[in-house]
Amino acid sequence: GYVFQPEVNGAITQGGIHFPEAGSYTVSIWEVETFTLLTQVTITQADEEWSMKEIPDLLLSSEKSYAVCSFLPIGVKYYSASNVHLPLDLKSVKVLNSVAAYGNNYPVDLIMTSGVFGFVDFTFEANSE
Repeated sequence: GYVFQPEVNGAITQGGIHFPEAGSYTVSIWEVETFTLLTQVTITQADEEWSMKEIPDLLLSSEKSYAVCSFLPIGVKYYSASNVHLPLDLKSVKVLNSVAAYGNNYPVDLIMTSGVFGFVDFTFEANSE
């Protein structure tokens, strides 16, 4: 997963995954400063394709950083993209660094800016104010 900071206030409306194996994966969104788990959604992926699932709007502040990640069972394959250089500015969101963890914990075991493990994503909608 990765740590990101919204550039404007808004909401996450979907969680998403893309892994090399079909299965069910849990996507979690955390507040970085307090290590608080904000929401989790289990997404079932068929074959090797992007899968998205709606979640109740999760309001985010441009004043805070968040982490999005997926818990992977031991032995599950994942993608590793080493040609991704962070931070990365996207529309309304800045991806700060990649994170990984073992077990069902806040992802602090591995923090890097030279790649991304797995593909976890979300849909972010900026406030219209």
